[in-house]
Amino acid sequence: MPDTSLLSLSAELEKAGGAFVIRGLPDNSFAELSNRLESLKDLGMNAPVLIDPDSFEKYEVATVPATVLTQEETYDKIVGNVPISYALETFAEKGDSASLAKEILLGFRHTSSQDSIFERGSL
Repeated sequence: MPDTSLLSLSAELEKAGGAFVIRGLPDNSFAELSNRLESLKDLGMNAPVLIDPDSFEKYEVATVPATVLTQEETYDKIVGNVPISYALETFAEKGDSASLAKEILLGFRHTSSQDSIFERGSL
């Protein structure tokens, strides 16, 4: 993904209390991942990055980027390079996690980009 897309998603993830999740290491190299993350951090990316290959299987993520919102045993997913706010609005309208999406959207619209509003659920 282009840096501009990652930076935009990062700003929204920070507001929503979410994180980037990656399947594994690029070229199986911690050094390469570290260099890439450091470069993005220098550009202003501050959202957490988790390495969690099990989530890709659990939430049936075969194509990236994908946005996943989990709530207890249910989840919603949208695939494509779309804003987090669009994904949340879609989930709020017709998702299994609609109540959580609405709650996050409510806070999302009333916080600064430096505020994290929710500890439960994950994006």
